[in-house]
Amino acid sequence: MCAETIAAAGIVSPVRLAVLTALAFVLVVPAAARAEGVPGTLGAASAKLAVAPDGTPRVAAIVGGRLVLASRSATAGWSSQLAPKLPTTSAFVAGVAVAPGGRVDVLVEEAQGSWLALVQRRAAGWQTHVIVRKLTKRGVLGVAGLALDHAGRPVVAYAVGYPTRKTWLRLVRVDARGRYVTTGITKLGFPPSDSVPSAAPVVLPNGRVRVVETYSSAAIEWATKGPKSRVWQGQFLFTSPLGSPAGPVAAAAATPGVWSCWTELYPDFAESHIVLALHRDDERSTVLANHAYLVGLVATSAGAEVAADDYVDGSVVGGSPSAFDYAGLLLSSSGQTVELAEQIEGYALEPDGGRQLLLVGPAGLEWYETPSLPSVTVNLTGAPVAGGVGLSGRVAGATGGSVQLLRERPGEAPVLVATVPLAADGSFSAVDSAPPSLSLYRAVYRTAPDGVPFGSLLRAPVKAG
Repeated sequence: MCAETIAAAGIVSPVRLAVLTALAFVLVVPAAARAEGVPGTLGAASAKLAVAPDGTPRVAAIVGGRLVLASRSATAGWSSQLAPKLPTTSAFVAGVAVAPGGRVDVLVEEAQGSWLALVQRRAAGWQTHVIVRKLTKRGVLGVAGLALDHAGRPVVAYAVGYPTRKTWLRLVRVDARGRYVTTGITKLGFPPSDSVPSAAPVVLPNGRVRVVETYSSAAIEWATKGPKSRVWQGQFLFTSPLGSPAGPVAAAAATPGVWSCWTELYPDFAESHIVLALHRDDERSTVLANHAYLVGLVATSAGAEVAADDYVDGSVVGGSPSAFDYAGLLLSSSGQTVELAEQIEGYALEPDGGRQLLLVGPAGLEWYETPSLPSVTVNLTGAPVAGGVGLSGRVAGATGGSVQLLRERPGEAPVLVATVPLAADGSFSAVDSAPPSLSLYRAVYRTAPDGVPFGSLLRAPVKAG
């Protein structure tokens, strides 16, 4: 996922927000000691992170039009495997999950929404099942979703949109005999939509399945009337006459209820909101960020946590609007916001409550592990001073160490301005003397011992005094 499509029409192309292109700008900062590179992922065009029941990570990525699956062992480190060829090379990873027996399911979708396939890695080898091979009448797939039921079998939800504004929502499950069974959730082209709808399944603690669908200007949660019912009913979660959902929708079981999250576009206001909804006895929604796009959602005992990416394009410094600087965000339902110094591609919860992060690094994807939701916050301000730019700020939650100050222009390698030790209160300051051009600035602080790169990216450039 990336913001290249966000630039189209001012903010986001509402159809293919989910696709991360290999042309995305990568922030180059010195590697942390605990950052672990994921082999075979340099130039990844799309990626997802999942955690196995034993806590070990799996990374599925599209590299050079091929699916790469990387695994980490506590004893042997990382290894990667190349999956069989996909129907076409233009694809992205829509979902990844690890079954209790170790099987890895990867949901892969064609970038323009023409096919959908489930690729499985078992001990005996690879198996690919094409769920949607070819759509007729100019139909286009929205971004699909993947979950596992209580038996560890895959559950896939997908929606199709047509130029007539008709849509069709489908649920695909694998039965005990290994057969793929498709259920039609909506009929007669409902709901009509001006954009292609996206869908995500969620399996509740009682084993029942619900599906969250986003379309045009609304989000609906679908559920059957009862455990044996075949009739699906929809409950509106959110609607906006000014906005429109785009890209993937994520869903996770709450206690009780369902969390769901998506990106809501407001082109007239140049904003892209991260909307989080909770459906229990009623429906509540909140905006976690007003300028970002969704990466992932996890549910914890304390609430929901969302991974997202904010972005700044090169036009703010007189450069190309198709070049971007990214700032990964970790957002919680309690209102906490943590900014990372790199683009985030995956976020997952471990069985023991730890968190895992997948970030975009200079040599490919980087994996990090941290025992809890990080709480470090970096603040940076910049102002013109005589002959340069004054930079100052503070790292809240830091117990020592230093901050790297970088001068950046989207699409170009950043320049290290200074490495500044933190004062006792976490503050820092430095001056960038005579910067050559209008630039953005970023402060980067890495924690010990996990090395997670926290940051603060100035969203507006600073001109030298």
